[in-house]
Amino acid sequence: MRVRFGGRSPHRRGVAGIDFPGEFLRFFRSLRADFAISDRTSALLMAFCRANAMLNNRSDMTVDELDVFRYVSWDEAGTGELDRLIANMKRGVHL
Repeated sequence: MRVRFGGRSPHRRGVAGIDFPGEFLRFFRSLRADFAISDRTSALLMAFCRANAMLNNRSDMTVDELDVFRYVSWDEAGTGELDRLIANMKRGVHL
């Protein structure tokens, strides 16, 4: 799974032309302070992104995998704000 989804060549662009590991790190860094996301959590989120792509029978990870960031907040009240931030960031993904 890691070899297929960017484990050995982290800066490889996928079918959609997205440098997924780079975009993932950009998302992580922008949300880290506000939502207290740890380094361990980021590693798990990347694994969830890979698994989601594999289970949906995609050959590369797309911006749709970035939705896993919706599950980093334990606070139900902050979920709406997090969803809005993720949607805005997904629109700004560098292609």
